[in-house]
Amino acid sequence: MELVQFIKRVADYYDDCSLDFPSIVALKDESGLEKQEDTVHGMPYVLVEQHANCEDCYWGYLYFPLKKRKYIKVPFYM
Repeated sequence: MELVQFIKRVADYYDDCSLDFPSIVALKDESGLEKQEDTVHGMPYVLVEQHANCEDCYWGYLYFPLKKRKYIKVPFYM
């Protein structure tokens, strides 16, 4: 999937969030991240790291798999 198309799909799917610029990262340890299979079309799953600022305010990162241990990291704010 082309990067521009991927970013558009992520923005459309997570339309209740503000998204920041993605980066490519290597993860050595995936523990502590929530695996969700209900995600953007074309992706098998997403790993989610979420933190709370207050009762209704959340921020964190979405990690979309690229290849073994490499992910597209997308910061989000709600």
